[in-house]
Amino acid sequence: LLIGRRGEKPESGAIYAAQVQDMCRSLSLGQVVTVIGRFWALDREENWDRVEKTYRAMVYGEGTHVPVGHDIRK
Repeated sequence: LLIGRRGEKPESGAIYAAQVQDMCRSLSLGQVVTVIGRFWALDREENWDRVEKTYRAMVYGEGTHVPVGHDIRK
């Protein structure tokens, strides 16, 4: 789940992630397993360490594990 559209309030990411998780539960369609902001996932400045962290989170499940909406920050 990529969060952090330009112009959004910082707390909107946690709200959006919780809504997606609730919808997944209600439809019995899996769950949110990776949440990452566009700062990391969509880097345009060739900071490959950010892109690598995104890749490792999505492919290998590396990173900090927290409940959805628990620790999503700006």
